Amino acid sequence: MTSMPKCGALCDAVGGWDWVQMMSLYFQSSTADERNFVVRLSDLLQEMINAYDKKVEFIRELEVMTGIAAAVKTAEFLNGNLWKDDKTI
Repeated sequence: MTSMPKCGALCDAVGGWDWVQMMSLYFQSSTADERNFVVRLSDLLQEMINAYDKKVEFIRELEVMTGIAAAVKTAEFLNGNLWKDDKTI
């Protein structure tokens, strides 16, 4: 029964039981929540694109370098990313 506290909060915010104003306020709040979700999702998508671009750049770098062992370069890359991931958690 989570709807009763929401109705009470809307009633208090509007100053009475004017259902049109209450629904308008509810939809404005809901729209703001959806907008925040879309912004967070967009940020996540950008992070994924950046990670993919770094991976492609790394692979191209490995293909170009002939004097450096690929295993060493891979280990450096993975260690750098693992430390970065640990710091963000």
